Amino acid sequence: YSIVGGARRIQRVIRGWLGRQRAKNQRRDRFRQLNMVFFHHCSAVIQKFFRGWSSRRNLHDYYGRKQYLETIGKRGAWTTDYLRREHEQKLEEAKHSEEQSMRNEFDTLAGELHHLVSTKTIAGVYNPPYNDALPHAFEKP
Repeated sequence: YSIVGGARRIQRVIRGWLGRQRAKNQRRDRFRQLNMVFFHHCSAVIQKFFRGWSSRRNLHDYYGRKQYLETIGKRGAWTTDYLRREHEQKLEEAKHSEEQSMRNEFDTLAGELHHLVSTKTIAGVYNPPYNDALPHAFEKP
């Protein structure tokens, strides 16, 4: 019995020691797992803050966007002024060309109707009998 009892005692001690080692390893693994969860959470928070800072600094730059909008506003005002000036110039040209065409038309009409204008001795068709001044248009009688 002493050999069998000794063997049992050795097995019991070894099983206890192995159980304690297994429990210690499980505690260490659990502690490492909890630390990894905590550190992953911390790294995610740090990355979130860094990404926000980086995007505000580079991608969504407040001052850069403000300057861009001011530049766009100035460009729009310049374009509006340019288009207004060009429109006024074209209106002036259209008015001038219309006036010129009216003068040309009047000159051709006056040239064709020269025989109806009065002479010194006989009053013409266009001369009113009760008015001393002759009617005229474009500084021409």
